[in-house]
Amino acid sequence: MEIEVNAAEERQVPLGRIIAEGAEAVIEFEIEREVQALDHKTVEERAKYFQERLQLNWKQCTDFQSVQRVLEIRNQLLHENPGMTVTDSQLEKQFRLRSHCHFTVVASA
Repeated sequence: MEIEVNAAEERQVPLGRIIAEGAEAVIEFEIEREVQALDHKTVEERAKYFQERLQLNWKQCTDFQSVQRVLEIRNQLLHENPGMTVTDSQLEKQFRLRSHCHFTVVASA
């Protein structure tokens, strides 16, 4: 599957900022900003984002409840209980999810 990312839909950045900080630094910052914002969203909101922005339909290729559980475990490890134990069965579920769908992202101007 190929996914086309439409650059015209992207956020606008002032030219002065690009000149002052450099294009690469601005791009890296904007990507990080977008990822951080997406990281705070629910699984449903993330699925909607991926569908609208990247034309990736998570609901067609993924067990949504399993994705929700994997993200809950991730959040617990990062924010609530860094010392918690993750079982083999939880890890196996994650690897099954990861290999379930394959996408190719194609950027366009």
